[in-house]
Amino acid sequence: MDGSWRPRFADVAAVGQRVTAEESPQTWTRVRSELRAFLKRLRRGEILAGTVAAIKRFGVCNMIEASIAAVPGLIVSFLILAALIAAPTALVAKARKKPWPLRTALAVYLAGILAVTLLPGDAGLQSWQCDTGAPTHLFTSASSLLNIALFVPGALLAVPLFKRPVTVAAAFGALSGAVEIAQSAGHLGRSCSVTDLAANATGALLGTLAGALWIYRRRQSQGRPLRDLAWGMSLGVLAVLAIGGVFDSRIERVNIVAIDDQKRALAESAVQADEWITTAARGVFGSDTQVRETN
Repeated sequence: MDGSWRPRFADVAAVGQRVTAEESPQTWTRVRSELRAFLKRLRRGEILAGTVAAIKRFGVCNMIEASIAAVPGLIVSFLILAALIAAPTALVAKARKKPWPLRTALAVYLAGILAVTLLPGDAGLQSWQCDTGAPTHLFTSASSLLNIALFVPGALLAVPLFKRPVTVAAAFGALSGAVEIAQSAGHLGRSCSVTDLAANATGALLGTLAGALWIYRRRQSQGRPLRDLAWGMSLGVLAVLAIGGVFDSRIERVNIVAIDDQKRALAESAVQADEWITTAARGVFGSDTQVRETN
């Protein structure tokens, strides 16, 4: 997966190269039953070694498919939630003689957020832990791009509906923080991540800007800008204090990036040691010597 954010995949691996890899929840994708059975026998943190036989690109489409496969019943749960939330929203809007399509679309979106982020999965850290590592590819990896895209539509729908862009941005930022805390607190098989929080907040900001541009170009009134600013700033400050307080007092910080870098360094040193031993053995016993195992 390191290759998804590198300029050249050859910097990570090439066909015929000997590599090591660690089994982790992020490696799960929709695979054949034989391969899935093999992966289930592996223990987290187990180091594997082998030779690269082929390289497959792991793009956004593959990641979407993998994300759907990692959460059993995602589609069905989304449809049920959408019906439970969107139908009453549309009925209430019609009863109050309010435009209902935009409100219903926002309700469907919120149902999707709940389904995608809070349904139990088959990965994740331990309860009340959160990954605080900040990778160098924070906003360029496929995972980060998906998290950014996840929060753009909601803000884009909410701004034309409420005409309060600052409040909308603060509300969706708070929603992202609440989701990460829920993933950390519950036994959901989901991973709390500061990287996801940053990506989601970025998506909310981009959606808000797009929505504000939309209502500006449509010459629609933005309501009371000063009140929107006051409400948005107040909500943002309260959200930062509340979420920051929970993170500081309750959640254990785990730097997955640093841990991965350390393990990668150990694996690379082990590979270099094996290569040195092989070279030394061939120098002593001949060029046809093969080292099958080292301890």
